[in-house]
Amino acid sequence: MSRDGNYVLVPEDGNLKLPNGNNITLPFICDIKNKIINISISNEIAYETDGKIEFTITLNKALNEDLTLKLSTIYGSAIGDKDFERIKDKEFIIKAGNLSQKFTIKVASDGKYEDSENFMLKVSYEEGSYKGDDLKEVVNPIIIAKATILDFPQEDCPKTPKPN
Repeated sequence: MSRDGNYVLVPEDGNLKLPNGNNITLPFICDIKNKIINISISNEIAYETDGKIEFTITLNKALNEDLTLKLSTIYGSAIGDKDFERIKDKEFIIKAGNLSQKFTIKVASDGKYEDSENFMLKVSYEEGSYKGDDLKEVVNPIIIAKATILDFPQEDCPKTPKPN
């Protein structure tokens, strides 16, 4: 236990040294005051004709202050500003008290059959950007979700014109 009363993380082997040099073997200990958070993001699938793809960014606990994250898209088989709205270091805020928040990216419907395409959304937390005292550490400061863009649903598939 640290001087401020918080438990600290110890090595997985559980070896903790006392001030006199003696070893104490303990199981893995986590911060019981919940000052550690975990950020997750959903992998999403949408049709081109939906015009958008919506991600849910989730925290394992609500915070006392707004949490600012940075979002960027990464090309896959889908190309930014052609197949989807390209984003670079866009600030995204999860409001105080919320466990999750949705983020929407526009998707282009080009009317051409291309099978499925994908891109990634990177979410990053910059150390020191949170101003509240209820957060000590972010377990995964950079996470990436995969977005899959499907062509139009079968019933909306353009019909081949019949010759006269």
